[in-house]
Amino acid sequence: PYLRQSVELQPKQAVNLHNLASALYAMGALNEALQFSNQSLEINPVYVGAYVLRASILWDLGRQAQAYNDIQTALSLHPEAPDALMLQQKMAQHTVVAPRASSPSNQPGGDAFFQVEAGMAFLNQRQFSLAIAAFERAMALQPSLSELCAPLAWAKINGCDGHGLLSDMLQVERRIHAGGKGVNPFVLIAGSADPVLQRQCAEQYFSQFVASHQRGLRRPHWAVHERIRVAYLSCDFHEHATAYLMAQVFELHDRSQFDITALSFGPSTECAMRTRLVNAFERFVDVDGMSDEAVVQWIEREEIDIVIDLKGFTKDARTAIFAYRPAPVAVNFLGYPGTMGSDCIDYIIGDPVVTPFEHGAHFVEKIVQLPHSYQPNDRTRVIEQ
Repeated sequence: PYLRQSVELQPKQAVNLHNLASALYAMGALNEALQFSNQSLEINPVYVGAYVLRASILWDLGRQAQAYNDIQTALSLHPEAPDALMLQQKMAQHTVVAPRASSPSNQPGGDAFFQVEAGMAFLNQRQFSLAIAAFERAMALQPSLSELCAPLAWAKINGCDGHGLLSDMLQVERRIHAGGKGVNPFVLIAGSADPVLQRQCAEQYFSQFVASHQRGLRRPHWAVHERIRVAYLSCDFHEHATAYLMAQVFELHDRSQFDITALSFGPSTECAMRTRLVNAFERFVDVDGMSDEAVVQWIEREEIDIVIDLKGFTKDARTAIFAYRPAPVAVNFLGYPGTMGSDCIDYIIGDPVVTPFEHGAHFVEKIVQLPHSYQPNDRTRVIEQ
């Protein structure tokens, strides 16, 4: 009911349709799952996870050729997507998970891949205990799935489940030391204070995007504009912690010096914060349905001087946009206070505690420090008595 209500409230949000499709797939409702998966991809045709899910559904329905096409599309968008690679391998071996129609409707089946899919769906739905159970079953069925150590640890951190967490984090660290890809640095930064390892993890993770998206070492250079053109990129321009922290910052920009744009790739919810943010920018552009390449082309066409990433490696980030080097200057700020591991990002804005200068060797970016705290706050917010 919760997922269906989300779709009813926000029928144009691809992630809501995808989550409902994932749940229906887990229940064995293949045809209905396919319907919502199709709708998700109609809204966001570059949604890698949705292609993988639809491939799974199509395979179980016996439509192998279509399933294979979806996996190829997913891998063309993200060549090292772990779930896509795993499904591709199973397709090649003709051992892909059996149709869900015969599975119990109240719990996942026994196949390791299906457990991974269920775990990822539960993680996206913030049902952390169910995600933990699914990941642990998958690893028990197929111990070689070492890449699951990171999402398993993340589910435990978010679910406040410390059982085995230290062991999971040690496995995450070993995987990074061994050069294994696929560990999101946001997981590591929540569980390890080792700045050397954080940089190594970020470099490995970012390379997955750079390998397929980076187009060269030179950034564009525009003619000098009358005002400096700045674009903030985020999916959190709504009722979200980032919006509450940044709203007044956007409003207080010196408009005689700066031309301020928002590029939003998140939900277009109707709320007071959304209205405030739309009014705070000179241009508020919804790019949620645009591919990374299309967003880059927009930035270039408008000759944006500085692009500011408010997401970093956090949930629903679109890091690949920055791998294209779309503007003369790129900045990492607020959302992820750690190195992005690539010289595609020029600066990170921090403070003496979060980004001390003595840690400069552990950042690819140049450190810019605010005097007291890197985290802004809205001084007009009313504090409840």
